[in-house]
Amino acid sequence: MKKYILVIFSIVLCGVFAISCEDDLTYKGSALVEFSPYSGVFGNVQEFDDGHFMYEIDGGDIDSIQISLIAPHFDRDIKGKFIVLEKFYYIKATGKVLTSLPDGIEEGDYDEYETTAEAGVDYEFLNDVGGEFTIEANSSFGFIKIKTFKVENDKDLLLMLIPSEDVEVSENYKYFYLEIKD
Repeated sequence: MKKYILVIFSIVLCGVFAISCEDDLTYKGSALVEFSPYSGVFGNVQEFDDGHFMYEIDGGDIDSIQISLIAPHFDRDIKGKFIVLEKFYYIKATGKVLTSLPDGIEEGDYDEYETTAEAGVDYEFLNDVGGEFTIEANSSFGFIKIKTFKVENDKDLLLMLIPSEDVEVSENYKYFYLEIKD
């Protein structure tokens, strides 16, 4: 009986030593940003393909598109950047979103999305300073605040995060498709 207790104790002790010898698991890569699936108060966020978000908002609302920081918190405010895209393509075979079509892709192999919303007519960014947003010190999130106006027909707005001096962009969720509903 003592032998079994000693074996069990030895196994538990080995487990404790193995756990205590783990490497430091702190994220050490570049600071990244990506669109968050938890954007907005009024809208309905859903994935429109493998990892890129579609978000619906009623015209006439004010809302926020959330950006997530993938890095340890900074002790200062950091700036990120975004642009409005004229169009992008969803490649059906790969599930990728691209801003231009590669050679060899035939009609029917992709879906094309276009920005139909017009700045100042259908929407305006409330915190837009040249396509920038801020992630405040010691925070994991920043926001692109948007005000939409009443629209006669649904309008689409395509956004893409781009690198800034402070952060790189995650390839996972760098595109965002906003539909302004009539």
